[in-house]
Amino acid sequence: MMHETGRSPGQRTRVVRDDDLAQLLREGRKAAREPIELHLDAVSEPDAARAAERLTELGADCGCAWGARAMFAGLGVSVIAIAAVDDVRSTDFLFHLPLALAAAVLCAAAGKAVGLHTASRRYRREVECLLQRATRPLQEA
Repeated sequence: MMHETGRSPGQRTRVVRDDDLAQLLREGRKAAREPIELHLDAVSEPDAARAAERLTELGADCGCAWGARAMFAGLGVSVIAIAAVDDVRSTDFLFHLPLALAAAVLCAAAGKAVGLHTASRRYRREVECLLQRATRPLQEA
């Protein structure tokens, strides 16, 4: 059973304070697989809540959306390429269609990899920004 927050009843929340941000950065996206709650001195509560939500979403991002788009594009382009070479009424066209399926699978794998890399990069950038905001008052003092 899921709560309206999208969490399972037994799922614990990771509380992150100023001192924990560097560890969160080192652990990477896998640290955000459980929901995160930010308690940072230099960040307002609403900003911290939005950042925590983004981090949790990025931690859960599996790259499937990128993979699906790449698979669809790869299938479409490969079918069009096959149709450009072979007459669509010929048996050669039917014989080459499995190549379009193979291209779609390869594109899906590449798209998923790109999606995972993008989510990791966005996660890292988000945590670096929070870390910079958290350490800025210390540097100015």
